[in-house]
Amino acid sequence: MAKVLIVGSNRGIGLELVRQFAARGDSVWAACRKASDSLKDLKNVTIVENIDIAKDEAVEQIKSNSSFPDAFDVVIANAGVLNRESFDDLPCSEGILNQ
Repeated sequence: MAKVLIVGSNRGIGLELVRQFAARGDSVWAACRKASDSLKDLKNVTIVENIDIAKDEAVEQIKSNSSFPDAFDVVIANAGVLNRESFDDLPCSEGILNQ
């Protein structure tokens, strides 16, 4: 049984990943800004809300959260970041990191 963290898990691909890992019997932690009703309906999943990867403090929030184990076997960073700027206006490094 694996310990799995899925960031960006409230809908779409992230939600389906949560479903699949939970169905296998893995221990799943679903991190997101706000849990959807579909995510809340799942059994045997630990939901951690208010995790916004667009903010620098997100990693510290995850590291300091007492509901997480000391280590995970699988970490999936599925969350997206939306920039409302033209891609041409982004600094090169930021554009690459946010693809």
